[in-house]
Amino acid sequence: MSKIDNTTKEAFQKFMSMVNKKICNPPLSHRDVINSFNANWRKYVEGEMDFTNCSVIKHSFWSSQCTIKGNEKRKTTYRIKNEPIVALSLKKIKDAIEIINGRGEKVKQMKVAVSAEMNMGCWQLAKEHFCIFMNGLFIS
Repeated sequence: MSKIDNTTKEAFQKFMSMVNKKICNPPLSHRDVINSFNANWRKYVEGEMDFTNCSVIKHSFWSSQCTIKGNEKRKTTYRIKNEPIVALSLKKIKDAIEIINGRGEKVKQMKVAVSAEMNMGCWQLAKEHFCIFMNGLFIS
């Protein structure tokens, strides 16, 4: 490993330790931080580090001065985290309605659920959007 790599590694280690101390509650032990860092650094150096899930929101961090109650924080976090999933489901519903309409068939909830490849549990959550799409079809 070159000097630049050692300097970079040390900088990342210091950064991770600082994040652990200032943000994590309770913080991990110094040994846990170093062990985790070394395992991931080794994967990075060997080219085995998987960055495919790095853009997926998994956790939210709230300021200690935040006055929102726990339930509201959870609701907000889940809404933000699930926005891409909801958008995909809504697109599937809209596409399924357009396909069924294009075939000249009557649009029914079960047909849309089957065409959109959605289970009925997911469908129950999307029912409101189905009605909105249907109203939009009849208005336009």
